[in-house]
Amino acid sequence: MKRPLGIVHAIVDVGDAAALPEARERVRAMLEAGLPSLQLRGATAASEEHVAIGRWLREETQEAGAQFIVNSDVRLAVELGADGVHLRAGGPTPPAIRHELPPGVPVGASCHDSRELEQATEADWVFLSPVFPTPSKPGAAALGLERFAVLIERVSVPVYALGGVDAERFAACVAAGAAGVAAIRACWADPAHSLVRTARRWVRDRA
Repeated sequence: MKRPLGIVHAIVDVGDAAALPEARERVRAMLEAGLPSLQLRGATAASEEHVAIGRWLREETQEAGAQFIVNSDVRLAVELGADGVHLRAGGPTPPAIRHELPPGVPVGASCHDSRELEQATEADWVFLSPVFPTPSKPGAAALGLERFAVLIERVSVPVYALGGVDAERFAACVAAGAAGVAAIRACWADPAHSLVRTARRWVRDRA
């Protein structure tokens, strides 16, 4: 199966990275555990702090040989030399922003339902969420694995499961057809980085 990102992809929120004094150590630990791709996410246009965090994430991922993705902010992605851009649901579509990027830079998109999946057919990857209940989307109805599998059955774009995914749920997501999983807390807040290690073992056992 094509995996434009790694089989596990970590999303690092600017606010979390700025608030935690041990942020750099956590990022390095994730990368040392074998994290193949990492994404910088910010709720607003890039501030000086946002740009600074992006620069050190770019440096860390380059040193580790991991992919670095920027969420939504095309200008910042170009400035930092990011390996790709991920677009929020309901915003510009991948074709609308490709001309703003260097040739060949991939673009992903967030989706929550069948309509958004249909609109993301020209994306290089898709995050479909929330698969499970998650604190980052309080009150949002989780898709569940059965619905997730049905939604992606006829989708040609690689789909990553997002929302409430952890080490215990990783294998079930892949069995349901996910190209991989994307996670915030399960990567960022787990000091043992068990999701990253579980995914690496899964890949190794099937090599």
